[in-house]
Amino acid sequence: MKSKFSKTLTSLFLIAALVFSGISYQGKEAKAATDQTSIFSVNDFNNLLDETPLTAGTPATHTFTVSSNGTISIIVYAPSKMAMTLKLTDASGKEIYNKTILSTDPYWYTANLEDTTVYYNGITWTRPSSGNYTLSLTFDQDTYFFAEALQGPAVQQTTPPSSPTQPPVKTPTPSLNAQSVTLTAGFSQTISTYNATGVTWSSSNGAVATVSNGKITGKKPGKATISAKTASGYTMTCSVTVKKNEYSVKKLGVKKVTYGKSGIDIYKVSYDKKGNLILKTRVLNNSNYKLKELRNVKIKIKDNNGKTFATYSAKKIKKVNLKAGKAKAYTFKIKKSKVKNKKANLPLISTSVSGRAYYIR
Repeated sequence: MKSKFSKTLTSLFLIAALVFSGISYQGKEAKAATDQTSIFSVNDFNNLLDETPLTAGTPATHTFTVSSNGTISIIVYAPSKMAMTLKLTDASGKEIYNKTILSTDPYWYTANLEDTTVYYNGITWTRPSSGNYTLSLTFDQDTYFFAEALQGPAVQQTTPPSSPTQPPVKTPTPSLNAQSVTLTAGFSQTISTYNATGVTWSSSNGAVATVSNGKITGKKPGKATISAKTASGYTMTCSVTVKKNEYSVKKLGVKKVTYGKSGIDIYKVSYDKKGNLILKTRVLNNSNYKLKELRNVKIKIKDNNGKTFATYSAKKIKKVNLKAGKAKAYTFKIKKSKVKNKKANLPLISTSVSGRAYYIR
């Protein structure tokens, strides 16, 4: 046997879905809306079938279809005033509306039916696009509820001047998916707009970075601001920093090498004018002995996908003669003919070194 509230809301819906008339609102009579169409009507999102109220904080969802852009009134009925959150998402899961209505909200109305008072509140959704949507409802207390959506002129109620109707759904503000971008000179990155139409793109410094349909291309090191202006005149911006195409990291100290060993620290990699790859390195000796020479040295340069595109090899680096606890600079060159990627994004590369050290004890 269903609860009295369940019966009350079922009866209330039968009236509301037909003409939304014949309900008493705190002594005021509602104006009939005979040209409204029911989009959906759900009795507790089917939770009442087992006579179990919705648990506080647990979302109840209902998916429905909109086929025209007429105004939709989404109305939620409950046995008492309470805090509830109404959220609308489209078929892709993108949130298009999110509103929390408190128990103290001045727009709670009452309906008297079968000597039972129920309360209702909701939202007005203007100019919806056709498609599938999901309504999610969450309450701050365990409760039964009833929800419906009517399309057509917004439901009119006779209310005091101090109690205006619910505001319409706000048009989402246009935005960019990135507010700042760091690029390597010679490389590009595309940014996107949300909730924007008729966008015109521009750059504050075309010598540093250019833009076309959101595709930003770095020209030379420096800074620029990319602007995206909508057809309505709203402007969004993205700050761009363009860096030189080189790998550059802080030099390591000798003690960063495992005690008792030696190593090669690669701190800068760049292309020269001929396309050769130049490696700036330091040999570090953190042993207690003098480092005489390095043998079977192999340095691998990998792109941001982990693929090796350049390798430096040396069977022997003679006369290193590096005292314990000291460092010595070396520059290695990988010829252009040995470099598989003639235009790698060097700030994104990684390096690895292998070989053997020989000491004078």
